[in-house]
Amino acid sequence: MVRKHPDVISKGATVNMSDVEEDPIVMIQRKWYLYLMALCCFIVPTLVPMWAWDESLWYAWHMTVAKYALSLNGTWSVNSAAHIWGVKPFD
Repeated sequence: MVRKHPDVISKGATVNMSDVEEDPIVMIQRKWYLYLMALCCFIVPTLVPMWAWDESLWYAWHMTVAKYALSLNGTWSVNSAAHIWGVKPFD
């Protein structure tokens, strides 16, 4: 939506990220991000109610998707509230 200023791009290229790139945990997370996100966000929250409370796959899946949608809307609502009622440095 907004392009980065050329100074931001040039200065960002000079930031030393070697310590982060050498961290094996960070690299595992970066390599397997999509699989980990799917596992932690959708698969495990669907399987837990099926295993713990004998819930059907249909209800467990739809409640997982509803939880995800509600958490996204809550996050976006905080951002919207900050824009509506937050400090405005502009007129």
